Amino acid sequence: MMKQNIFWLHSSFFAALLGTHSPRPRAAGEIVGKEKVMVGKKKQHILWILLLMAFQLARPLPATWTVQPDSIGDGIPTWMAMVRSRDGRLLFWIDYPTDGPCVPLVVLKSDGWQAFAFNPKTIEYVAAVIRFGRERVLEVSGYAANGFIFEWELGNKQFADMLTAFAAEQKFIVSLPGCIGEVTGTFDLDSAPQAIGEACSACEQSFLENNDFVFVDSSERRLERDEVVRLSANLRRIARNEIFARRGRVFRDPPLDKFFRTKKWYRPVSGEVELTAIEKANVALLVSCRKN
Repeated sequence: MMKQNIFWLHSSFFAALLGTHSPRPRAAGEIVGKEKVMVGKKKQHILWILLLMAFQLARPLPATWTVQPDSIGDGIPTWMAMVRSRDGRLLFWIDYPTDGPCVPLVVLKSDGWQAFAFNPKTIEYVAAVIRFGRERVLEVSGYAANGFIFEWELGNKQFADMLTAFAAEQKFIVSLPGCIGEVTGTFDLDSAPQAIGEACSACEQSFLENNDFVFVDSSERRLERDEVVRLSANLRRIARNEIFARRGRVFRDPPLDKFFRTKKWYRPVSGEVELTAIEKANVALLVSCRKN
């Protein structure tokens, strides 16, 4: 009898959804009126469940940061940390192209609709505003193309300030001129630092696997500060030590030793090596950028 009732309880829900439910066999002397009341209550419960399911399906999914490979320009591989605005209309992402030492690009795109007030036949320079909480505002310029994509030209300090705010805030709001008034998108920052870090690390791994050097000519010319400050701490460390590695330095640090032994050009000779004036200047620049 217990097995029969359990089977009926499981099957009655789905049968009720399909409108094919038939009452279970009644025991002798069972009161029919109470059964009608119970059936009515079960129908109400089913209705509430269906309404709840419909509400969950209709509600937009929370905007979460994702990390994925992509390509830019003429098929240049890149890694991006991307998020969609709360209303689902705008995409914001940070690109790390693998054709260079993973210098980030910051991009905003309207997803399938001509929202921005940009001429699709020209490249225009436009001012944008990124607003955070705590009265924090970041005003940046950038350029637009194709009428639906906007790319920031963030300075080194601006990009650093933006990442600092990403780690401290809960959300940010982007404002740009639009075809009809201002285009505004609100983006959540939960898990943003983690996603950005993962995209940067994936780009670095790909770049270091496919290139012998961060700066192939750092023993021949003086590096510029602008090309150094945008590097991650890890790439600056590799760039500094590859200058010594060219001269055959033996590294006591196990990760550095393991990394440079994967390079065919590396020939370890001694723990102390002589550098040229250009090499010393580049090492000093890379060290100063690390401290700053």
